[in-house]
Amino acid sequence: MDHATWMRITLVIAGAAMASGSLVASCRAHLGTDDTGPGETGGTDTDDDTGNHCVDDTSLPDDTGKPPDDTGKPPDDTGKPPDDTADACPEGMALVAEKVCMDRWEASRPDATSSSMGTDTSAATSRYGVRAWMAADASIAAAACEAAGKRLCSTAEWIGACGGPDATAYPYGEAYEAETCNGIDAFCDCGSKAPECTCVDGHGYADCYDDCGGEFGQFPTGSFPGCTNEYGVYDLSGNLWEYTWDGAAGVLKGGAYNCGDSVTNHRCDFVPDWTPSARGFRCCADP
Repeated sequence: MDHATWMRITLVIAGAAMASGSLVASCRAHLGTDDTGPGETGGTDTDDDTGNHCVDDTSLPDDTGKPPDDTGKPPDDTGKPPDDTADACPEGMALVAEKVCMDRWEASRPDATSSSMGTDTSAATSRYGVRAWMAADASIAAAACEAAGKRLCSTAEWIGACGGPDATAYPYGEAYEAETCNGIDAFCDCGSKAPECTCVDGHGYADCYDDCGGEFGQFPTGSFPGCTNEYGVYDLSGNLWEYTWDGAAGVLKGGAYNCGDSVTNHRCDFVPDWTPSARGFRCCADP
């Protein structure tokens, strides 16, 4: 079974277990000022004032969200890139451009699991296969990194890691791929709305959610093994927006699972001019 097929089956299970999402027209998705708790979700985020909308996603039931090999371990089984260049960095971090250590996985709470964000806010962790920490603002993210002996990544560091050694538009390359990272186009219901929905061999395409609909949601860290590059940092596009620091304020990067325009929002160079709902972060440290 290939990865895309497995992910679709997982979401079918989730949809059967819980109520499907409902459409609420003409709104932007915002969360309150407090740190979001486990299980809270947002809707689709768009930056088009004429077409803003929110679609509630379905939460993952227990015992789902593991990769097809069901090992619960990172793809290389070590937590480090295959060339072991991360030896200069703490566990769970990757060495990026020989300049900065960056968390391989989006930040999570110490007690997070594959189906829960947890409740322990003592410090950020970098772990594979758990729900990422949704943080309400950059100050919460920065404090969680500091408590872990790290710091919030700078915007420049984040962009450098996202584009990889070749500075591409997305972590995996120059052209958008609908199913490589966790975005709204990764789970289009390809069999539902022909002829408007024009999936090829059951695979989604750019903006296919508008044509096909489908289930979507936050997945555990590292669930999309192709969403990376030579640096070995995962999920820089999709899953959750990530707070970075530009020296004066927090800057959100990377897009999320619920972006209405993933082609644009998932680009390494994109910065939103609104406050998205699904906000996370990752930490950095000096080698």
